Amino acid sequence: MAEQNVVDIGLYLGAQLGWVDVTEHGRQGVADSGGGITITRGDGTPGTMDLVLANPGGRYSPRNPRSDLFGLLGRNTPIRVGLVELDEAFNTTTTGTWAPSGWSTWGAGGSLTAADFGADGGSAWHRLPVANAYRGTHYTGRRWRDCEVRTTFTMAPADVVGGPLEPANLLLRLQDVGTYYMARVEVTTAEAVTVSLHHSSAGLIAGPVTVAGLVYAGQALAVAASVVGDRLAAKVWNPAAGEPRDWQVTAVDTRLTAAGYVGVRSGVAGSNTNTKPLEFRYYDLRVVDRRACMEVASWPPRWNVPGTDTWVPVQAAGILRRLQQGAKPLDSALYRYLTRTAPSAYWPLEDPAGSLQARSAVAGIAPMVPFGYSRFTTPGTGRPEPAAGLPVFGSGSGIPGSHPVVDLAQGGTLQASLPYSPFANWRIEWVAISPRDKGKIVIPVRWSTDGTWPRWDIQIEPTGIFATFGSTDGTNAGTASNSTLNLYDGLPHHFRIEATDIGGGTVSARIWVDAVQVATFSMFGSALSGTAGSITQVTVNPLEIRQDSAESPAMPILGHLAIWNPPGAATNTTAAMRGHAGETAADRVARLCAEQGVPVFVTRGPDPSQPMGPQRPDTFLSLLRECEDADGGILGEAREQLALTYRCLGALYNQTPVVLPYDHLAPPLEPTDDDDHVRNDVTVSRPDGGTARAVLELGPLSVLSPPAGVGTYDTSVTVNVADDVQLPDQAGWRRHLGTWDEARYPTARINLADPEWVGDEDLAAAVTALAAGDVLALDELPVWLPPGPALEMVRGSVERLDEFTRSLDWTLTPAGPYTVATADGEPRVPADGTALSAAVPSATWGSFQMTSTAANGPWMTNAADFPLLVRVGGEVMEVSTIGGTGLTQTAIVSARGVNGVSRAWPVGTPVDVWIPAVAPL
Repeated sequence: MAEQNVVDIGLYLGAQLGWVDVTEHGRQGVADSGGGITITRGDGTPGTMDLVLANPGGRYSPRNPRSDLFGLLGRNTPIRVGLVELDEAFNTTTTGTWAPSGWSTWGAGGSLTAADFGADGGSAWHRLPVANAYRGTHYTGRRWRDCEVRTTFTMAPADVVGGPLEPANLLLRLQDVGTYYMARVEVTTAEAVTVSLHHSSAGLIAGPVTVAGLVYAGQALAVAASVVGDRLAAKVWNPAAGEPRDWQVTAVDTRLTAAGYVGVRSGVAGSNTNTKPLEFRYYDLRVVDRRACMEVASWPPRWNVPGTDTWVPVQAAGILRRLQQGAKPLDSALYRYLTRTAPSAYWPLEDPAGSLQARSAVAGIAPMVPFGYSRFTTPGTGRPEPAAGLPVFGSGSGIPGSHPVVDLAQGGTLQASLPYSPFANWRIEWVAISPRDKGKIVIPVRWSTDGTWPRWDIQIEPTGIFATFGSTDGTNAGTASNSTLNLYDGLPHHFRIEATDIGGGTVSARIWVDAVQVATFSMFGSALSGTAGSITQVTVNPLEIRQDSAESPAMPILGHLAIWNPPGAATNTTAAMRGHAGETAADRVARLCAEQGVPVFVTRGPDPSQPMGPQRPDTFLSLLRECEDADGGILGEAREQLALTYRCLGALYNQTPVVLPYDHLAPPLEPTDDDDHVRNDVTVSRPDGGTARAVLELGPLSVLSPPAGVGTYDTSVTVNVADDVQLPDQAGWRRHLGTWDEARYPTARINLADPEWVGDEDLAAAVTALAAGDVLALDELPVWLPPGPALEMVRGSVERLDEFTRSLDWTLTPAGPYTVATADGEPRVPADGTALSAAVPSATWGSFQMTSTAANGPWMTNAADFPLLVRVGGEVMEVSTIGGTGLTQTAIVSARGVNGVSRAWPVGTPVDVWIPAVAPL
């Protein structure tokens, strides 16, 4: 076994080679080229990584045909960097364990003996003597919070009989043999390989995922599992091919947060009938602390003057850099949704002004075009009227989830035919807005089928909806109606009509408006047997009506006409029509990333994130930022894989900090007490909505002129939340953040090569795991600084790895504002205006007298609310009781100097609870 802390560098060079180890060319420092690795992460900004690769023979010059990597390197080549913290080759021959020290064994099912475990000359093994049993081994020499475990394994049987086998189940954050995370690999009797994520007692977290193209045939397989923060991931592959770039199964889980052991478990299903004992062998087990996974945008070759040394200074970046390059707004929410529902035909009708036809969004389906003739004749002449012409494209606004669609107010008719469908049954949908209070009978859409009834019409009437079906000559065979709907309300509505053969020569046909069924077609029983068929043609504004007088029908705007032959799975088009208004910020981030094919891990809090307004046309990254801004969360990048992260505001509240003693810090530590972040007059507005304002009227950071306050520091923001009722809380929360009265520690630094860190592996693992949004407590501060602990939230970091140092610089902001009230939590009602009414003469004085303002009233006296921490001036005291019911009360002190400050305090010194209760956003 070699326990190490060496850099591991890999490049992803395509599916055939996979991740390729290039550690040998990573430079720690050379006079001309420099070296070492610097990783920078910001609060919502793209991470960067600088390193230097030696370039012998131009190996890392992408356009050099002499290179063995020619054609494999390019723009945005993935690169990963980690620290190898355990590298176990199992070179010692042992029985009953995997090494002379550092490994512990356990198991269940059958008698557990020393013969079930061992290592011999390059591999370790488990032997399982019976079915329905497992054997486990875990490394007890160290505990990891964040790590990646990988190994290669073989199994004795070349085929699996009767029931599955479970080789190489990798264990993470193992607290004891009954508490851990597990990446479970299973080989089925069909020789398929699946991978899934589990919690030891709660069971399945994600998966199982069948690994595409991987068939077990007795060959060695490789497996890796990762846990970073609350992110879990696993993958398995054939090492003879390349390691996959991405993890095959991922999940977010918050149940196990403490550091724990790593281990390997082997298992045999109860139904397995392979000859026993079964042997599972493991090779080259590694534990890696993955520090960065990014993309290399360019490979600039450099060399010294004589040409005796060549290198490439590599700068990689997180995927946020690539995602922010595009400036083209995304397609509308409706378009993005409907194109993912596999319609048979779909015309968005979002074509720009001046278009001559409506494009089809389904390959092989013709666009919608205007009628080439009119079916009407000019009175008294017998001659046809002019063709209906085109509707007005690009001017029909008002559908939140859509770009402008067609406006039928000026007339115009569109028609399209569908190719033959061998399938019966159909569904048709569209979205329309009818002008408010201007209703007359209109037929916005007509469609034809090859079923028993070729003609179908929908009529919008002043009091409801009316539909008919029948023959092409106008004879109606049946109707459906609802006379309680007023659709002439100027609001967008989604229409859905569906017909399905239900057997016995009968058809079920129904109408939905805004996802609510409003009518059922009549006469579809035995009195009128037939078939639904499939839709063959559709016409918009079939009566060629134009709104050219007060007596004319008020024509709607109309868009997103889609057809399914057959209906397929039910859709939720109504939500997309509304731009998904009301979905939470967390759900929107997850949905947008899924639609874009961008991996994302969303960490949610105990309460839902902020409800969002309609998804407006904007770039992908801007829409994510809109969620981040409305919710107050943090958008970032995973350090162990090419994926985004989003931490909801609720996940930032009330965290348990990592306590970092002052003597573990490296200089400088320079607090500041400035006004950079002061915002005491905040106005928040909503697009096309109202506004709300929050002003701090009293206190040291209020809008009062100095010295009573600091004067006005105002700001105005727009947030796309779902409703105006959210705006007062939005303004109040921003004012709360902008008036937090505490010294700031903009940066803090550690150097893990300093002597203070020797032997403190647990704390080192905790601080190196800190990510944006995590909380750090700077403790045991010197007497010339405000007494600690100072709670700080990590907003960014700079990490440096070289031959002699490993340092971390954090960018910090106060974390105190994120300590919020919870139901049945500590009694922390603020007590503004309370002050000492009698001096506290010494540091040993055991009580104090205070007077509250009439506006706030007296303090609580309920025994259940004590002990209570209070702040008197700059000292924190523990109070056991408060007596008296008037405005002047006496507090009995059970502990002085809780924060390390204990002194006399004069009359008039402010008194407050130590951490006032603050309502969360």
